[in-house]
Amino acid sequence: IPNVPVGSSGLNMTSCLLARIMKRDIKDWLHPDIVTKNPNLEMLIGQDQYPVKVARRVLGSSSTKSVTAYLHASCPEHWGSDMVGKELGDKWPADTMECEGSGGMTDCIRDNPGTIGYIDAGHGHSQNLIEIELQNKNGNYISSLQSDELGGIGYAAEASKGLPSSPMDDFSKVDLLNQEGDDTWPIVAMSYIYVKKDWTTPRKHDMMDHWQQELLFAFLQALYTPSYIDECKELF
Repeated sequence: IPNVPVGSSGLNMTSCLLARIMKRDIKDWLHPDIVTKNPNLEMLIGQDQYPVKVARRVLGSSSTKSVTAYLHASCPEHWGSDMVGKELGDKWPADTMECEGSGGMTDCIRDNPGTIGYIDAGHGHSQNLIEIELQNKNGNYISSLQSDELGGIGYAAEASKGLPSSPMDDFSKVDLLNQEGDDTWPIVAMSYIYVKKDWTTPRKHDMMDHWQQELLFAFLQALYTPSYIDECKELF
């Protein structure tokens, strides 16, 4: 969207506005309901109409699952349970843009003015894509970048009721979406690494020599070592 700034003066969006846009119920950025939340938008765009284009992943993805689950949890009146999943296929409106992978989503957003889509925050930031300011459960408008700087990503984990205290416990009920907190980002997901716990009786295809096992253990330890984590933040 032309001239819309980054940060606290950026594009304010609620979950229900986002749901209506993604369903193609709202097709212009100067729709009255969007302008109500963004009174300077008409002046910034400088024209009477500015069409909305919607980009979405064409194949199954965890980002699609997270975004659609969030929309249903926070605005069920506009986003039903039938629209939640990794791959929605023909449930998406026909005039949405099909984008393959994070790279494809980046191209869809960057190459098509007026396009809104979804992508993991780290990838979006590295590609200098402009975020919306999404209203969180406490009613505050915030971007994922601002939330991260204020510790709001961690707040989502702290506010979640189902986060196990041990990595050996069941994580299937963990839900970090739309959690409370002034600085919490509403769409937070967790990445998992699955590792075989018992190596005393490995199956044939599990066979690893001593050095391979040492390498695996070193990798797992690095996940919890601050110096490695800081280095990854600098590199990626």
